[in-house]
Amino acid sequence: SACNIALVLKLSGEDVPLRFDLLIPQRRVWIDFQLDLTAYSGKIIENIQLLPNTSFSTSNAGYSEDTYFDNIVMNNQITTELQNLEVEKFPFKVFISENKLHINEATGMSLAVYSIDGKVMLSKEKLQSNEAFTINKGCYLVKIGGKVCKVII
Repeated sequence: SACNIALVLKLSGEDVPLRFDLLIPQRRVWIDFQLDLTAYSGKIIENIQLLPNTSFSTSNAGYSEDTYFDNIVMNNQITTELQNLEVEKFPFKVFISENKLHINEATGMSLAVYSIDGKVMLSKEKLQSNEAFTINKGCYLVKIGGKVCKVII
């Protein structure tokens, strides 16, 4: 199921707030979203609203879907060339399916899964080509080799 998250900005001198909609392709995934406001240089952001996910539905009335916002960074650095941007690429794939943590293409690498409070929940010295691990629902930091990513199960 896909959902929308909206970012609404009220800028000085603008009558109508700017709205940016972001389509999230599936549940329980982390996404990276960057917003270029160079067209509004010199304006002051007077108000920011993050409108979380309200479009996931479920037949279980007692269940609610959570939306987490993490690592919100604002700066006035202007990047004029695309090559100035550094995007970290992971040589492996980490995803959640059927309440399992799946790790693909990380053969021979070490694995450590940490809870938010720093406890080691799972570790393995050498991963096989494609592996799946059952782990309790929650938010975790997954360290494979020297790279770290976040997952929500």
